[in-house]
Amino acid sequence: GDILHSRVARSNILLLGVDNRNAEAGSIQERSDSMMILTIDSRHGRLKLTSLQRDMVVYFPGDKTPNKINSANAVGGPLLAMRVVEDALRLKIDKFVVVNMAGLEQIIDAVGGVKVDVSKKELKAVNEELAMVNKTFPDTEPSPTLETEGVQVLNGRQAVTYARIRKIDSDYARMERQREVIQALAKSALKAGPTGQYRLLTTGLSDVTTNLSTPELALLGLRALPLLIQPIAQLQVPIEGYFNNVNTDAWKSLCDFNGMIPLVQDFIFEATFPFDPVKKIKGAPNK
Repeated sequence: GDILHSRVARSNILLLGVDNRNAEAGSIQERSDSMMILTIDSRHGRLKLTSLQRDMVVYFPGDKTPNKINSANAVGGPLLAMRVVEDALRLKIDKFVVVNMAGLEQIIDAVGGVKVDVSKKELKAVNEELAMVNKTFPDTEPSPTLETEGVQVLNGRQAVTYARIRKIDSDYARMERQREVIQALAKSALKAGPTGQYRLLTTGLSDVTTNLSTPELALLGLRALPLLIQPIAQLQVPIEGYFNNVNTDAWKSLCDFNGMIPLVQDFIFEATFPFDPVKKIKGAPNK
């Protein structure tokens, strides 16, 4: 019964970030810019984020050759993305939430911005990218560029731009920035008080696509809020030692999922369970 209990006291939600600011119809079905599993762990009183690197290759249901994990959303929408993550990590994903970048800007603005530490290198990259975003969307309010490096409050557009810069370092550093922004958003939400939190919820509801009903989403928000007092626990997948990066026709991360599954289970459930082995990826360090 305890295994069941330890799984019931948690919800795993797949967060998909897509950049469809340029799409006419606001389609959510495209390559996901970021993929994370948000675990609401009421039993241990923690929120947990598992970031999934976009270049990992995985088997899609019925496919003979592996595909990059971030193309699942483009091929079959969020339901396929959920299924692919479930299959690769032998993990039950309950629901999905798709956030587009423009929506995320509004969500961050709803709580009055986020406090982030910007390095000198990041400052330059953010400002270059901001100038471009401002030009691309002339019908939206342009965002001022950043004046200095160091700890500062970023508005929605600045924060989203910060979370998305990659060219100065790596995809891993970028995942780190994405998590930093989410952690900072959690902090702002906590400080915003009931009015700000209500504004966050209403903005969020209109800016995300999800298979959670409005009451479910609100309930999840209420369950998550008290857990924000603690820092969000973080895990990056693939885990050091369990993957080889190759660059043939494109960057690919070849992962030993069977080696990582117990580590992911341990992070999410603080326990491990037997699982059916996943089909091995050729070229991965399958131990």
